[in-house]
Amino acid sequence: MMKLKRNRKNIVLFISLLSIFALSVLSYSIFKQHNKLGSVSKNHITSFKVHNIRLEEKEIKNKSDRNKIIDLINSINITKSPKEIPDGCGYGITITYLNGEKLNVNFPGDTFMSYSTGDNPEGCEVYANTVEDTLKNYYDKN
Repeated sequence: MMKLKRNRKNIVLFISLLSIFALSVLSYSIFKQHNKLGSVSKNHITSFKVHNIRLEEKEIKNKSDRNKIIDLINSINITKSPKEIPDGCGYGITITYLNGEKLNVNFPGDTFMSYSTGDNPEGCEVYANTVEDTLKNYYDKN
Protein backbone atom coordinates (compact mmCIF):
# COMPACT_ATOMS: atom_id res chain seq x y z
CA MET A 1 0.00 0.00 0.00
CA MET A 2 2.83 2.41 0.93
CA LYS A 3 4.68 1.54 -2.28
CA LEU A 4 1.57 2.31 -4.36
CA LYS A 5 1.24 5.81 -2.79
CA ARG A 6 4.92 6.51 -3.45
CA ASN A 7 4.52 5.42 -7.08
CA ARG A 8 1.50 7.70 -7.49
CA LYS A 9 3.45 10.63 -6.03
CA ASN A 10 6.33 9.92 -8.41
CA ILE A 11 3.97 9.70 -11.38
CA VAL A 12 2.22 12.97 -10.42
CA LEU A 13 5.60 14.66 -9.90
CA PHE A 14 6.87 13.36 -13.25
CA ILE A 15 3.74 14.53 -15.10
CA SER A 16 3.96 17.94 -13.42
CA LEU A 17 7.61 18.38 -14.39
CA LEU A 18 6.88 17.21 -17.92
CA SER A 19 4.01 19.72 -18.19
CA ILE A 20 6.18 22.59 -16.95
CA PHE A 21 8.89 21.64 -19.43
CA ALA A 22 6.40 21.43 -22.31
CA LEU A 23 4.93 24.84 -21.46
CA SER A 24 8.37 26.45 -21.26
CA VAL A 25 9.37 24.98 -24.64
CA LEU A 26 6.11 26.15 -26.18
CA SER A 27 6.43 29.69 -24.85
CA TYR A 28 10.09 29.83 -25.95
CA SER A 29 9.19 28.81 -29.49
CA ILE A 30 6.39 31.40 -29.66
CA PHE A 31 8.69 34.23 -28.62
CA LYS A 32 11.67 32.92 -30.57
CA GLN A 33 9.86 33.38 -33.87
CA HIS A 34 9.43 37.08 -33.04
CA ASN A 35 12.88 37.65 -31.55
CA LYS A 36 14.19 39.37 -34.68
CA LEU A 37 12.44 40.66 -37.75
CA GLY A 38 15.37 39.31 -39.75
CA SER A 39 13.58 38.80 -43.05
CA VAL A 40 13.71 42.17 -44.75
CA SER A 41 15.18 41.53 -48.17
CA LYS A 42 17.63 43.88 -49.88
CA ASN A 43 16.80 42.52 -53.35
CA HIS A 44 14.26 43.53 -55.99
CA ILE A 45 13.33 46.84 -54.33
CA THR A 46 11.44 49.25 -56.56
CA SER A 47 10.80 51.92 -53.92
CA PHE A 48 12.36 52.65 -50.53
CA LYS A 49 10.93 55.54 -48.53
CA VAL A 50 11.60 56.92 -45.08
CA HIS A 51 8.85 58.96 -43.45
CA ASN A 52 9.02 61.50 -40.66
CA ILE A 53 6.61 62.08 -37.78
CA ARG A 54 4.31 64.11 -40.05
CA LEU A 55 4.19 61.21 -42.56
CA GLU A 56 6.17 63.20 -45.13
CA GLU A 57 8.15 60.72 -47.20
CA LYS A 58 11.53 60.86 -48.88
CA GLU A 59 12.84 58.30 -51.33
CA ILE A 60 16.17 56.71 -50.38
CA LYS A 61 17.87 55.96 -53.68
CA ASN A 62 21.40 55.27 -52.44
CA LYS A 63 21.70 51.48 -52.28
CA SER A 64 24.34 51.62 -49.53
CA ASP A 65 22.01 53.71 -47.33
CA ARG A 66 19.15 51.30 -48.03
CA ASN A 67 21.28 48.31 -47.06
CA LYS A 68 22.42 50.00 -43.82
CA ILE A 69 18.81 50.71 -42.85
CA ILE A 70 17.74 47.15 -43.70
CA ASP A 71 20.67 45.72 -41.70
CA LEU A 72 19.67 47.90 -38.75
CA ILE A 73 16.04 46.77 -38.93
CA ASN A 74 17.04 43.10 -39.29
CA SER A 75 19.29 43.36 -36.23
CA ILE A 76 16.62 44.71 -33.87
CA ASN A 77 15.70 42.47 -30.97
CA ILE A 78 11.93 42.44 -30.68
CA THR A 79 9.28 40.75 -28.59
CA LYS A 80 5.76 40.42 -29.93
CA SER A 81 3.55 42.63 -27.83
CA PRO A 82 -0.08 42.13 -26.88
CA LYS A 83 -0.34 45.91 -26.33
CA GLU A 84 -2.19 48.06 -28.81
CA ILE A 85 -0.04 49.93 -31.28
CA PRO A 86 0.31 53.47 -29.92
CA ASP A 87 -1.12 56.42 -31.78
CA GLY A 88 1.38 58.52 -33.66
CA CYS A 89 3.74 57.52 -36.35
CA GLY A 90 7.30 58.46 -35.40
CA TYR A 91 9.78 57.56 -38.12
CA GLY A 92 9.51 54.55 -40.36
CA ILE A 93 10.12 52.98 -43.74
CA THR A 94 8.03 51.69 -46.58
CA ILE A 95 9.65 49.26 -48.99
CA THR A 96 7.95 48.23 -52.22
CA TYR A 97 9.29 45.16 -53.98
CA LEU A 98 9.22 44.20 -57.64
CA ASN A 99 6.37 41.72 -57.02
CA GLY A 100 4.21 44.55 -55.58
CA GLU A 101 4.56 43.49 -51.95
CA LYS A 102 4.96 46.36 -49.48
CA LEU A 103 6.62 46.27 -46.10
CA ASN A 104 5.89 49.01 -43.59
CA VAL A 105 8.01 49.31 -40.46
CA ASN A 106 7.14 52.13 -38.05
CA PHE A 107 8.63 53.32 -34.78
CA PRO A 108 5.90 55.29 -32.98
CA GLY A 109 8.06 55.51 -29.86
CA ASP A 110 11.43 54.65 -28.44
CA THR A 111 10.48 51.16 -27.32
CA PHE A 112 7.79 50.12 -29.77
CA MET A 113 7.73 49.05 -33.40
CA SER A 114 5.00 47.93 -35.76
CA TYR A 115 5.45 46.17 -39.06
CA SER A 116 3.11 44.90 -41.72
CA THR A 117 2.98 43.51 -45.22
CA GLY A 118 -0.75 44.00 -45.40
CA ASP A 119 -3.58 45.61 -43.50
CA ASN A 120 -2.89 44.11 -40.06
CA PRO A 121 0.26 45.45 -38.41
CA GLU A 122 2.09 43.44 -35.76
CA GLY A 123 3.14 45.34 -32.66
CA CYS A 124 6.48 44.62 -31.03
CA GLU A 125 8.48 45.89 -28.12
CA VAL A 126 11.90 47.01 -29.30
CA TYR A 127 15.24 46.78 -27.57
CA ALA A 128 17.15 49.26 -29.74
CA ASN A 129 16.25 52.84 -28.94
CA THR A 130 18.54 54.50 -31.53
CA VAL A 131 16.53 53.37 -34.55
CA GLU A 132 14.25 56.38 -34.63
CA ASP A 133 17.25 58.75 -34.50
CA THR A 134 19.00 56.80 -37.25
CA LEU A 135 15.94 56.98 -39.50
CA LYS A 136 15.62 60.70 -38.76
CA ASN A 137 19.24 61.18 -39.85
CA TYR A 138 18.62 59.33 -43.15
CA TYR A 139 15.43 61.35 -43.68
CA ASP A 140 17.27 64.65 -43.09
CA LYS A 141 20.17 63.54 -45.29
CA ASN A 142 17.99 62.92 -48.37
